[in-house]
Amino acid sequence: MNSSPCLAAPAQKEPPSQPLLGELTASHVGPDSVQLEWSVPEGSFDSFTVQYKDAQGQPQVVPVDGGLRTVTVPGLSPSRRYKFNLYGVWGRKRLGPMSTDAVTGEGRNWHLVGSGFAAGRNLNVACAGDLVFPWQWEQLLGAFFGKDPLIAA
Repeated sequence: MNSSPCLAAPAQKEPPSQPLLGELTASHVGPDSVQLEWSVPEGSFDSFTVQYKDAQGQPQVVPVDGGLRTVTVPGLSPSRRYKFNLYGVWGRKRLGPMSTDAVTGEGRNWHLVGSGFAAGRNLNVACAGDLVFPWQWEQLLGAFFGKDPLIAA
């Protein structure tokens, strides 16, 4: 009986599956900057690029490391709408874009100073430096709770 040696073919390595870009959002918007956040629900990218047009209409590119999921775009003009396009770079391929719009603030940074929940409604209170709101706190709370608020001393 003749037996022939079994030749095994070398195992072929499966190429990694193409990554996916998730949702792109503008999470923090100031008068001169926008922080962008995104997800990568599947796979990983080598790097990212954010593209937008500046106030003069000139294209701008912000390179981002592949391990990051957030970037702050500085040097923007106040009270202006920007469209941001995010591309993922994977090998020699550029995937995307995912897009979002943001309008920069009017020259003041707004900060959340308090929040609450009552009667199924959310209340967020923000301030901008020394800005004085045109309403009284009692009116704001009354509108939120739907009645005259009880002020505890």
